[in-house]
Amino acid sequence: MEQTMEKRQKTETPPVDVLSAIDHDNLKIIAVKRRYIDQPVDYNLDVGTKIAALKASPSVVSLISFSGESVLCQGSGFIIEAEERNNTVMTSLNLIRRPRDTKFGDNKLADNLKIVVCTTTENTYFGEIFKYDFHYNILIIKFTSNVFLQSCCLRMIDDDFGPKNSYELRPHTPKANPGDTVVAVGRYFCRPFNFMAASAFFSMDRCEYYDCGELLSIQCSITRCGEGGPLVNLFGEVIGITFYETGHVTPVLPINIACKWWDHCKKYMELRHPCYGFEASSLYTTAAVDTLEKFINRFPSVSGGVLIEKVLPGSSAELAGLCENDIIIKCDGRTVKSFLEQLWNLLWIKVGDSVEFEVARIDFSTTQRINIKVGEAVPDELNSWPLYVIG
Repeated sequence: MEQTMEKRQKTETPPVDVLSAIDHDNLKIIAVKRRYIDQPVDYNLDVGTKIAALKASPSVVSLISFSGESVLCQGSGFIIEAEERNNTVMTSLNLIRRPRDTKFGDNKLADNLKIVVCTTTENTYFGEIFKYDFHYNILIIKFTSNVFLQSCCLRMIDDDFGPKNSYELRPHTPKANPGDTVVAVGRYFCRPFNFMAASAFFSMDRCEYYDCGELLSIQCSITRCGEGGPLVNLFGEVIGITFYETGHVTPVLPINIACKWWDHCKKYMELRHPCYGFEASSLYTTAAVDTLEKFINRFPSVSGGVLIEKVLPGSSAELAGLCENDIIIKCDGRTVKSFLEQLWNLLWIKVGDSVEFEVARIDFSTTQRINIKVGEAVPDELNSWPLYVIG
């Protein structure tokens, strides 16, 4: 498939208006989805939210996929790398998944794929499928533009919300805290490719009805053509990838996960899917206030940790003795205060090896050392993702 697309690009240089050329090839694009701005919430964006969205807008693109001559899907994405006129877009893999009768189904791509990228300059280009991952539902597209385009600014989510020492170094821009305003942005797929934005409050809540344990959820409605677009903070920095869901909840994959995955792909040209057998989150994000009080009183020298919310039956974590409500305070001797920013990164590095956790158990006022093997998810263990067809 990639070779076919590459051959097409070499033998057929698209004109500036690729959509017109595609129309001549009987590939029709029909506007069947509402823009975010058609929803009342978008008329109420305050000035700061608008400015944040506009900082990200130059890197936000619209994406249209075709299976043969039929429109398959419409979505959004964002440019994560721009070198000269060679651009790399990150988006949702749902853009090119094979349609299916059930909400969850097999991990397969549609046949005879073509992708059109629509940019902020109102130019359109053929895109090349470069890399994709069914587990994290990520798709990387590359395209060459006839003008210089701007890549986005990324900001890792720092989920250490525990008490801080006054002497600790602070980042240049404040991190997003639960309750802060964030903006889901995208680009419409028909001319003039309008920029779209919907505000929400940042949350570290988990998407309980998805397989992917690293997914967060925010109270925000986006349309189907906004899927794959970025979630940005009030500084216009990308902190996650949005996915479409019915109702008023939008799943978000933290940019921490996506960037770690992409860096690994570029360096080793392979995918990686850590499998560690438990679900967890930063202690101060999830634990009840009475639990935090007991933790502080019984472990006064420990300022944070990672709370184990669930241990999967039969996993290496269960066999090693890890229990629900354990609090990981160290991993291989390193202090751990957050899941995304610290523990998940350590687990990613240790795939195929064992790690030693030091866990605190509040009920017994004790700590215990536990060794766990970090595995690699096999095909049957990959995350399932819902797919909503256009229409």
